[in-house]
Amino acid sequence: MSFPARFFKGAAAIGNLDSIAAGGSVGGTVYPTNEIAVDTLSCEFTVKADTNTLTISAHWQVSHDNSTWVDIKPSNGAAYVALVTGTGMAGTPVTVSLQGPSGALGWEYVRPAVKVGVTTGTTDDTYSMQVCYRKFNGFG
Repeated sequence: MSFPARFFKGAAAIGNLDSIAAGGSVGGTVYPTNEIAVDTLSCEFTVKADTNTLTISAHWQVSHDNSTWVDIKPSNGAAYVALVTGTGMAGTPVTVSLQGPSGALGWEYVRPAVKVGVTTGTTDDTYSMQVCYRKFNGFG
């Protein structure tokens, strides 16, 4: 007997990067990993950088206690790639879907995050993070 897939699309975490210094991250909505089916976690990131030279990259973070967060990288250890770089003028939003790392399901909690690079963000530098996954049904 099989059960129909239960797809989940979370509410988008939307905001700006005002006062976030280079190297700082902003976390999105937190999800307990016990509800996520293997290899179905992804996040749609939309980012816009207006501040000159500011970079924004997307990544994932994990936690055992929903308090202390650790960046989790892909198994090849690749560095985060900037999705957008500000030019000092009104930027164009960039949208990508980033698959969640499989190792995230070994932790209790997972969340998407955006990382600021090069300089400090302003209210003109924006993000949206919307998580999607198939719910684990426990019956294979």
